[in-house]
Amino acid sequence: MEVQFGPNSIDEPSLLYKLQRKIKVFNTNQPLPNRGYNFVACTSKYGLVFVATPMKILLVYYLKELIDKETEPQHSSVQLQVSPSHIAVNCNEEWLAVVGDQMILVYKCMDFQNMDIRPSVSIKCDVSPSTFVSALQWNPCIPDTIGIVFFDGTLLVSQVSTMQMKKIQSNAR
Repeated sequence: MEVQFGPNSIDEPSLLYKLQRKIKVFNTNQPLPNRGYNFVACTSKYGLVFVATPMKILLVYYLKELIDKETEPQHSSVQLQVSPSHIAVNCNEEWLAVVGDQMILVYKCMDFQNMDIRPSVSIKCDVSPSTFVSALQWNPCIPDTIGIVFFDGTLLVSQVSTMQMKKIQSNAR
């Protein structure tokens, strides 16, 4: 099979990324191990930005407050049951998954507008406690299906609505 290369790159002068604001969200006295954490997720449907911290806290910001440079953005804090390593919002922006300590916690994004926030679903991952999460991804077409890859190559696929989980020993990375 012959290798085929993609087209040559072109300059796109109208594409612009602009820094809106810098904010410090958490302090840590001990550096985190280099494991590819993902501590930020957002839902434009509800205008929320989620930031997880290694101290078992989830910070929730309103996107419009982050963009408005005239005011200091307010946030609410949610105490987590796990020390998170990855968070992600699903494709229809209804659910937020938090993964850490061999657990998946799934919250309804709409619930973050209330004061009493609890996970809708908690699923225990049947993996070795010595391994850690390498990646977390929601299915881009099936809103209640999530995949988690662990560093040892284990792949877990879970259907959140039924809490069914399938474990596959693979070399997934």
